[in-house]
Amino acid sequence: MCGKKKDALKRSQEELGLPYDQKFLVGCRYNEQQKNILVNKAEEIGFDVLGFLPPDREIAEKNLAGESLLTLSPGNPARKAAEEMLGRILSQI
Repeated sequence: MCGKKKDALKRSQEELGLPYDQKFLVGCRYNEQQKNILVNKAEEIGFDVLGFLPPDREIAEKNLAGESLLTLSPGNPARKAAEEMLGRILSQI
């Protein structure tokens, strides 16, 4: 996340006056070094990184075909990562 995007995200959150105690970012297509950079940048603006979605061919194919991502196969790594992130959110409710 570059400085401009980081600032724009923080400004948008402030302008909207979102009444949430926690704010999350989800990263995708980051290597291990980049993941650490995103985590640090997120912390600077008061966001937690909820998780990372791995690059996924099935998602690309469904997007191009106009198909719902709700039909991803159960063993799909990106789907598993998204389900883990959802579980993290639900465990805090």
